[in-house]
Amino acid sequence: MQTVIRSTGLLTATDVARRLNITRTGVYALLARGDVPHFRIGRLVRVREADLDSFLARCRVAPVPRIPQLYGIGEKV
Repeated sequence: MQTVIRSTGLLTATDVARRLNITRTGVYALLARGDVPHFRIGRLVRVREADLDSFLARCRVAPVPRIPQLYGIGEKV
């Protein structure tokens, strides 16, 4: 008999920690601050993949364009 695991789109705290490369304690801190929406099912915590993706998108920092004058690029010697 084969066991079929269906993807529910819900992640455990351990799953989230692995994806973010942080500790589970760090995950619980993010959840407690309300940074990542989550579900509490009794003692269990679940995070939707879409909510984690949205959190990551909000955390993204855009690169700062380099200004040649600040780095001495293009100056004549």
